[in-house]
Amino acid sequence: MEFANPGLVIAMLLFYVGFIFIINGLNILGRIGEKECGLWNFTISCFMFVVLIIAMVFQLFGVDTWLTVTGVLLFAFTYFGLGFNKVMGLDGRGLGWYCLLVAITTVPEAVRNFDLADWRMGVMWLIWGACWFVFFLVLGLGKTKLAGVKLGWVVILVGILTLWWPGYFMLRGWW
Repeated sequence: MEFANPGLVIAMLLFYVGFIFIINGLNILGRIGEKECGLWNFTISCFMFVVLIIAMVFQLFGVDTWLTVTGVLLFAFTYFGLGFNKVMGLDGRGLGWYCLLVAITTVPEAVRNFDLADWRMGVMWLIWGACWFVFFLVLGLGKTKLAGVKLGWVVILVGILTLWWPGYFMLRGWW
């Protein structure tokens, strides 16, 4: 018995991850405070964890359930860590190093999607990987000069163009 359309589950998660990218971009631009931004990161990461637990229990993605859930957890742990750092006022160095490992992991994920002839997801994984690498530079190595207005707008645009809109388009059946 199929409990959900796996593509729609991914679409819904992309949709909400787009929101958190936009919120984080607005935080970088100074438009949203650290603690409020942290709470939104917690909220969306907790939502993602619940959806992913359901996906694992019911094997929503068939034989690819574990691989798919593992990929989405890269995002969920990032937002949980970022939320915790912002609420607790931590420096984020550990999260920065986590982001490096995630950035490296996005390369084989992109290749896997290209092998599956899903060039859109392959390109998006590469874009997300570039973002995680910049977060590593800023948080892990302290290259704070990179964390200016340009980065805030890039994070917002990536959130809109690779997450929010694609997720919404997939939910509507337009993708």
